[in-house]
Amino acid sequence: MQVAKIARSEQTAVLIFASCLPYITPNVLLSKRDELIPVILTVVKHHPDNKVRDELTHMLFNLIKKPDEAERSIIIQGCAALAQSIHPSRVESELLPQCWEQINHKLPERRALVAESCGHLAPFVAVGTSFFSFLC
Repeated sequence: MQVAKIARSEQTAVLIFASCLPYITPNVLLSKRDELIPVILTVVKHHPDNKVRDELTHMLFNLIKKPDEAERSIIIQGCAALAQSIHPSRVESELLPQCWEQINHKLPERRALVAESCGHLAPFVAVGTSFFSFLC
């Protein structure tokens, strides 16, 4: 860890958060992980590297092992807010694939998160794109 590294700009702060989140998240109490959602979503929105955004989005959808209705709602609201603030192509290429990854998950809570997420993300898919073509 580079303790002397202090963000001199918003972009640098995003890079620092992105590098720290994978190490911080596992150490946050399960009952408090939902408080990381705004930080994760902010970094996903502003990070320049697609691979890092994908890893953090994966972390978001796997933040809580068995998300209850309230926890699913928080994740979905965050995803919808993110989707509203990014280009539809990013919704299609970054958010929706994370949903598909979870579609056959053994836990019904995760499958419910997928179903609810898809419903809330549908309005943010580009016009003319067949939303259900992503299922194939």
